[in-house]
This record gives sequence, structure tokens and C-alpha cells, in this order.
Amino acid sequence: MRKALDSIQLSITRQLAEKASPSTIRLALGEPNLPLSDEQKGLYVKLMEQPITLYSPTDGLAVLKQELVRQTEREFGPGDYHTLVTTGTQQALFMALGALSNPGDGILLITPHYPSYEALSTLYQLKPSFVKRQIDGRLPVDDILASLNENIRFILLNSPNNPTASVDSEEDLQRLYAGLKERDITVLSDEVYFGFSDDDFHSAFHHEKTVLIRGISKTFGLTGFRLAWVVARDADLISRMKRYQQNINTCPNTHVQLFVTELLKDDRGRMQDLKALWNRGRELTRSFCEKQNLDYYPMSGSFYALLSLKGTRFENRAWDFALHLLEKQDVLVVPSKAFGEDDGYFRINVLVEPELLNQAFERIAMEL
Repeated sequence: MRKALDSIQLSITRQLAEKASPSTIRLALGEPNLPLSDEQKGLYVKLMEQPITLYSPTDGLAVLKQELVRQTEREFGPGDYHTLVTTGTQQALFMALGALSNPGDGILLITPHYPSYEALSTLYQLKPSFVKRQIDGRLPVDDILASLNENIRFILLNSPNNPTASVDSEEDLQRLYAGLKERDITVLSDEVYFGFSDDDFHSAFHHEKTVLIRGISKTFGLTGFRLAWVVARDADLISRMKRYQQNINTCPNTHVQLFVTELLKDDRGRMQDLKALWNRGRELTRSFCEKQNLDYYPMSGSFYALLSLKGTRFENRAWDFALHLLEKQDVLVVPSKAFGEDDGYFRINVLVEPELLNQAFERIAMEL
């Protein structure tokens, strides 16, 4: 493990963030900045009347797990669902892969992808293969199926997607699973950005042999609360993950679990407010791209935009652009090489106040 950890660098996003100043306009981290409303604060305080100082069960509070099953049945229909509550979606992915895999197993990743996906592969000594998502944003089903071999045991999907803001269509997912029908492959569906998509979102969990991972960091804009969950049809997987969690962090946060249980029943308008801010950000970003003649991946989900530097003086030099922009204009963006991609794009978070986003665009335009 030590050797594997020594090979993993601090993410480019974090490296750049450490160079930022208090005055920097930060469009890098996917961190919604929406304070709790008075009603939400009141709920949080009221829950302190319960025994919040005690451990929860290792796999999560029964009331939360029951609500997760109810939500799953409403969305996916009746089924034999098993759940486990974790401290964030990264931990959920870490434990799910650890509970499923053996060293040397193959995993297929779709680039551009969240940086930690490759780190997880390194830690578990998996053998990653890569398929590229083109700028149209479509899930590259034909390329995925053509890349499969007898060693690949896992496919990691992320929809709504970071960093491309793409959403995998029902048609593409059906074609993918039709091609996987006779194969012993498990799909891990990272849906941390659930809620940030157009109304026709279709989850991969509609299909068998899929592990669903969701959380509150993005969906409810509560990154600092650190809570997520896994839903699976495989009881043995959840049992192994429970033993894994017991020996990592004992159990998830009791108070946050109580709060999230209530938010799942009634979020007090929080998701609506976040989505409204996201829609305004998308409109401003599309307008900026049209004015600057910049290509971009479709902004169908999550709350990012991945913009092309083609035709600018920083074409294929997104890392240089990010450093230059931070130094000259005090704006923080992320170059696409952070996501296992070539150096031709930069990612921004559009879920920020419109005034701040417009200010950032004015500064970016000066350097293109």
C-alpha cells in the first residue's frame, strides 16, 4: 500500500487550489455555496434533541436505510435492495471496489473522468483500460464493448458526469447492457450529481449487475457534511462492505444521518434552489462560449462546463492557461489533464452566483 500511495500525486485541482489567494474567484472545486435556510437550520438544531452523541450501526441508522429503500422502490420499482451508508461517495467507491475486486482485475474507465478513479485502481492493483468520450458527450458504447476482454470485471460509469457535464441516455445505456448480457461484469454507477440533470435522467441502476452510489455533497449542496450511500441487489456485497466500514471508520455520522433522513422526505426547497442557480449558470456559460466562439461538451448534467481552447493562443496548453489565468486574473479553473484527458480543455463550476460568474468570464475573455 505504501508503494501505491507514493505513486499517487495530489490532484491537479488541489495543487492549483493551494496556489489561490483569498481574493481568487474559484471556479475549480465542485463545491456549491448555498447556506442552509432558516428552516433547514431549525431542523438541524431540533434533531439535537435526539441521542446524537452515540454510535450509529456500522451500516447506518435503520430510519435512514428504510427511507433509502423506499426511495429506491419509488424510482426503480419493487426489488430486493440492500443499502449501506458511508462517509461520502469516494469512500463508497473505495469500499465497493475493495469488496468486489482482486489484484489484477481489469476495470474500464471513460475519459475524461474524475481523478480519483485512477487512484482507486492503483490502490487495489487493478488494471485500467480507457475509452474516450467525445465532445458530443454521448456514452461511447461501441468503443466500450469493443474494448472488453476476459480480464475486465468492472465498468465505472459517472452520470451526470464530472467533468464533461454529460448525461448518459436511456438508449445508450440499453445498448451497453445488451452488450454486457453474457459477461461477468459489474457496473459501478457513480451518481453523486444526481438531481443536476434534465428531467429525462435514466440511471444505470435500472439494469442488473449494477451498484448504485449517491450522496448529499452535490445533490443537496452539503459537501462538508460527508454522507453517501450504496444500494445493491447483492446482499453479500453489502455484508462485505459493512465489515470493511467497521474497520475503517466504525460508522457514519449519527446527526448528519438524522438530518438527511428528513431531507430525503422533504428537502425544504434546497434542491430546487440549487438547480435554479445551476440553470442560470448554464445560460451564462453558453452565452459566454458563443461570444468567444468556444466549443464545449453539452451541459446536460452535474454543474460543470468543459470548454475547449481550440483556436485560442492557449490551444492544447490548458495547464499553462490555468496557471496564467490564476496569476494574471486571479481566477481558478482546472485544466483537462487533471481528468485523464489531453491538454485542450478547461473545466469550470457554473454553480456560482451570476455576478461572480460574469466577473470571472470578463477576466477569462481578456486572456483567450
